[in-house]
Amino acid sequence: MLLGYKIKKIKVKNFRSINELTIDYNENELMTICGANNVGKTNFIRALDLFFSLDPNKFSAENDIPYHIVEGSRGRGFKTDVTITFEDEDTSSMYKITTTYTRSKGENVLDLKGYKSSRKIDNQTARDIILSNRFFLVESNNIDLPELITKIVEEEVLPDLDRLRSRQNEPLRVLEDFISKSKNAVTNIENDITSYFKQYVDDIDGMNSEEWLFKIVFPDFNYLREAISNLINFTLYDTNDRALEHKGSGIQRMLLLALITYVSNKYSGKVIWAIDEPEAFLQPSLQKKVFNELKKLVKENIDIIITTHSPHFVDISNVNYTFLFNASQEKKIYERKNDTVFIKNNTYVNQKTGAKKVEAIKKHMGIERNDSWYIVPYNLLVEGEIDKEYLISLGELFNLEVPNILVAGSADKIPGYIEFVREFSKELSFKPRIVCLLDHDEAGKSKFDTLKNKANRTSELSLEPKYVKRCDNDHQDNWEYEIEDLVYSDLIFEATTQILRNKDYYGLLKHQRKNRFAASYKRINILKYITQIVPQRNTHKEILDFESQGLKYYLCERTTSLINSLDSERKEDLNNKQPIVKEFVKELFGYN
Repeated sequence: MLLGYKIKKIKVKNFRSINELTIDYNENELMTICGANNVGKTNFIRALDLFFSLDPNKFSAENDIPYHIVEGSRGRGFKTDVTITFEDEDTSSMYKITTTYTRSKGENVLDLKGYKSSRKIDNQTARDIILSNRFFLVESNNIDLPELITKIVEEEVLPDLDRLRSRQNEPLRVLEDFISKSKNAVTNIENDITSYFKQYVDDIDGMNSEEWLFKIVFPDFNYLREAISNLINFTLYDTNDRALEHKGSGIQRMLLLALITYVSNKYSGKVIWAIDEPEAFLQPSLQKKVFNELKKLVKENIDIIITTHSPHFVDISNVNYTFLFNASQEKKIYERKNDTVFIKNNTYVNQKTGAKKVEAIKKHMGIERNDSWYIVPYNLLVEGEIDKEYLISLGELFNLEVPNILVAGSADKIPGYIEFVREFSKELSFKPRIVCLLDHDEAGKSKFDTLKNKANRTSELSLEPKYVKRCDNDHQDNWEYEIEDLVYSDLIFEATTQILRNKDYYGLLKHQRKNRFAASYKRINILKYITQIVPQRNTHKEILDFESQGLKYYLCERTTSLINSLDSERKEDLNNKQPIVKEFVKELFGYN
């Protein structure tokens, strides 16, 4: 395998929200990506994962190629390109390698091209350069360690056991004897990982880890050696030997970082870790400690890329390799699609430099506040940025003071976010109140009972899960409704008609607006209703999915713009028709 190739530049084109984005790379620096939720931070590191995988099966044209291309042009741009420029550390020669993923004749296709300076290189050389780097992606909402454990077992544990078995003078009669001897062979592995783990937890107030040990637990099983990789599990010995998944999520996250250190030091080539939100589930003091440890690791031939929302993972004194991602939306019109208007989401890097860059990052992070800027006495936790935008606009409409609104990223991430807030709250001098707003849909319902149980078992904070209400204040347990169903329905319909006319579609009629509240349609959310009724007057047009992320953002932008432009007479009229909107927003904002 080739060694000594370091990354100099990364370019991603046509991947999810990224139209075209180029970043200079320095392997001796911790690369930090910050920005709002859904701005494209995770998309960037997923694009890198796709590049290094060289696996067409990882590619999904429907999800990975930007929506406006999939549904609009489907022309020559129907592909995802990731280009990385490598430098040969021995010769200083530059290699530019591009992976192009697309779909043709019902199958995923990977095309690989590489150049040394301007001269083309063969595919095998390009592959060798890519594979000389070991790339690990650690998703923020995945604190389980099975894949990483499998790699350690297969590459580090089992070879040692094979060597142990080969040295034995007589055949192993039963696996129990083999396992007994194997336990001694992994002692060094246990000690190494325990040492790395304690780097992250030593000297943390309230955490007595002096007697904690990392252990590799072998089962008692009288079958062949090949069963071991499926039967081994990991535990952290802390006076009980419960499996790792029963430990606290913060402990799991720290142990993951210890495993990162261990694997990186064991691997002879270049290791690249892309960690999505390493702060997840870590209290502030641990965030600071982990950040300092990560900065040390990049000096030891370990490349690390992180995405973060935490000021504790940004070094304001040196922001050269901290990248602030922003996003924009623009309209794209395709003649071949009857001049249909599509919304093109585009992730880009904020180009400010020096002091202006520092100020932009500080403003985004809220670093001008003290360490407790995350949590205040009253907090409203919502699923996504769209929820936050609607609530801010409605709060301003009603002249209400908007509370501290936290964004989890999705319903699935809310329990983990609550766990983080709980750990954070241990260091506060007050008991914060967290009102958690959930959509009344499948995802929201699946988390509601979990949060209710957490509320009954959590002493560090006051947790109150609530379902969003509909603007007509009607509901049934089997109905589905979301944040858009809270907003005045007339404004949602007006914004929808604006979007339709911009796309050269017929708008909504009065009876279609009225039928929203008919018995046959009440059980579905308003976006699904709009998706179903728009084709009634646009039979020859392509179906528009108003539940898709792009159109949801577009509708939010149009609707909040209408809210901001309402005059006093229209405000009064809307409130008389659907008074629950104001009442519920006041309740959410803590006025009741």
